[in-house]
Amino acid sequence: MGFGPRFIGWVHTLYAGVYSCVRVNGFLSGPVEQLGGVRQGCPLSPLLYVLFMEPFAELVRRDSGVDGVRLPGVPGEVLKIQQYADDTTLFVSSARSLGRIRALTDLFGAGTGSKVNLAKSSVLYCGCWRDDRSGGGFSVCTGGLKILGVRFFARDSAVLNWEARLNLVRTRLGVWTRRQVSLTGRVVVVRSVLMPLLIHLAYVFPVPARTKLALTRLVFRFLWGGGYEYVRRELMYMPVSWGGRGVPRIPLKLDVLHACFVSRIFLERAPHRCYYFARFYLAGFFRRLVALSHVVPRSETPSPAYRSVMRFLGQCPLPVTREEATDHRALYARLASRQVVTPSGLPAGVVWSRVSGGGAPGAVRDLQWRCALGRLPVRETLHRHGCTASPLCPRGCGAPETVSHVFWDCPFAGEFWTLVLGLLRRVGPGHVLSRDGVVYRRGLGFLPSVTSGVLWDVLGYAKWALWEDRMEVVGKRPLFGRGRARAPPPVPAANPPLVGVPPVTVPDPETAKEWGDTKDLGDGTEGWNTKPVRKRPLSGEHQEGRGHKEAPSIPLDNRYGALAGSEEGAEFCTDMDLSLESPLPFPDGWVAENILEAVDMDQTPHGVGNGGQGPRRRFSR
Repeated sequence: MGFGPRFIGWVHTLYAGVYSCVRVNGFLSGPVEQLGGVRQGCPLSPLLYVLFMEPFAELVRRDSGVDGVRLPGVPGEVLKIQQYADDTTLFVSSARSLGRIRALTDLFGAGTGSKVNLAKSSVLYCGCWRDDRSGGGFSVCTGGLKILGVRFFARDSAVLNWEARLNLVRTRLGVWTRRQVSLTGRVVVVRSVLMPLLIHLAYVFPVPARTKLALTRLVFRFLWGGGYEYVRRELMYMPVSWGGRGVPRIPLKLDVLHACFVSRIFLERAPHRCYYFARFYLAGFFRRLVALSHVVPRSETPSPAYRSVMRFLGQCPLPVTREEATDHRALYARLASRQVVTPSGLPAGVVWSRVSGGGAPGAVRDLQWRCALGRLPVRETLHRHGCTASPLCPRGCGAPETVSHVFWDCPFAGEFWTLVLGLLRRVGPGHVLSRDGVVYRRGLGFLPSVTSGVLWDVLGYAKWALWEDRMEVVGKRPLFGRGRARAPPPVPAANPPLVGVPPVTVPDPETAKEWGDTKDLGDGTEGWNTKPVRKRPLSGEHQEGRGHKEAPSIPLDNRYGALAGSEEGAEFCTDMDLSLESPLPFPDGWVAENILEAVDMDQTPHGVGNGGQGPRRRFSR
């Protein structure tokens, strides 16, 4: 092949007397002498193998007894062989050519010492020969011929490959569904785990319409845990800075990848035989982008794969430039940006990157985002959709329960934020809380960026605790993690009323049944809609009436601890301008333990060690 003795001498020096060792658990095995072939991992190995296999490729190309496949639009051009490392694919169009290929492989093996692995070699008949089973000395492929990770069938290769890949996606998402991952974490799973499974196949085959619908359905079912989708999909596709969650538009992304890959083959004149196919089928479509001779043959009826490329690029809102047709990132960014959807009904000036930012775990940031959007399963929304009988607040204040009511307008929330503000002022004076600050992070801009970020995280933990307590009040599992259901805590009318909170009494069974807060106990009676769970031992009157229909009459001072009567409690109440005669509507240490101290909470920026589920609750009930 024209190599001189100097080059051959260097190769001989590199390979003479070489050996390899195997490392297992830090220990090296004995030397294994290299007696044949090339070394695994050696930079010279692929080059030597190409030099070794090129004579066989030339032998096939020059043999007149091998009838290859004629390329469209190029008179005299015939495709007989394609090679990628040790993967060799041959294309023949007659039965005698198959026998001639077997003779050439035997001849090459006799001269080089190599041998065809018949167990890994098979024949795929296509077209009018698809029913042939002769094989010519090779096994006949019945389940698809695998070439570089993609299986080719006699017909419907695109549909069969995408069905197999769809089953793989179901399996992977099923594994991740069983893990406790926040919505933000699930979006990361879609981008980093799901997309790589699809990209390689999208370069080869266009995605069928049914597969696009199935993929979209699987992704959003995974994101929302198989439940109700509280945020519309168009908004979920938007970037975080625009109020969305950055979910990739998988059907659009796969269409762009396939169209740009095929277009790049034609527009950049790829040094490969596939260029002739692209030129033959796409020449008429790309005449406005590239100058072509009128004598070059072109197809008026392209194949389904090329027709899908022309349909996709032709339906783009604006004409596709040559740069966009060859750059899938630029084309995807332009098409995705034209489908912008912004949240409606919100105050102007909401900066979504600040709402979704911070160092809190993913589940806490998800709650802050959904709180700002107003997309939470509150009773007022559920009542409008016919999912609950009453739109009123489950805490008994008598007002409709909206998202704003849960986190700000409810008297219970007002007392809660009063406690939080008092604790914040102990850390640093001058803190002021408002509805826009709590919900939209507006009004915190006068603080330094670091202080504003930390304060927003603290407010996120506070909203997390407030929402989980609300979910337990209605006897439901907390929306963003596992928790303990309990009956609504009764406040006997005989006790002193809370500051600004009307007395709350236990509703009678009929009212509770109307609210949907009761369930059949199986013995003809009804009880509170709670789940019996194991709890740590409670002292005194806390052990009475747990999980029963009739809640005990517990004095507020006993039920909420002695915080109001302690010196520490007196100091807190003084800082918050609260009266010691007014019992606090929270358990002892509830705010400090669950919001500020976070004693049982994962401190990693994204809650990786806690599965992205946010703080682990450790209430003192």
